Order: sequence, then structure tokens, then C-alpha cells
Amino acid sequence: MVRDDIVDLMVSTFEVAPDDIRDDAGLEELGLDSMAQVELADRVGATLGLDIPEEEFTGNSTLGDIVEAVQRRQERQKEARSS
Repeated sequence: MVRDDIVDLMVSTFEVAPDDIRDDAGLEELGLDSMAQVELADRVGATLGLDIPEEEFTGNSTLGDIVEAVQRRQERQKEARSS
């Protein structure tokens, strides 16, 4: 699952406490500064085989926002392969 992959990366790479991770938690609230947010976007993209713009992971994005954005990208990629 997308959410699980992102949470695993946040815990293993950025040492975010699993108990602190909620869908409505902002990345900054979880301790990820702008550089860490860019790195998270890169790692999620590499893990899931997607090209993810950094803008989707920066600012006031919450975990829920990011999960939805990644799932939309996966759907678009799947549709593109089917065409």
C-alpha cells in the first residue's frame, strides 16, 4: 500500500516516530524541513517507480494529501500503459 510505503520511509529515513504519524499531520509538524521533504519525494518516487514533482511534498502537505497525490499518479501511469 502507498501509505505503508511512505510511512516506512518516514520512519526508517527520517526517524519519525510511528505513533506521531497521522493522515492529517503536516510534514513540517512531523519534523521534516524543506530539504527532507524533497528527499522524501525522491525516495517515494524511486520506491514506487514514479516521477513525483517535489511540489507535491512541500509546504503544508499532510500525509493524507501525499498518499492521494501518489495514488493519482499511479492511476495515471497505469492508464498510460494501458493505452
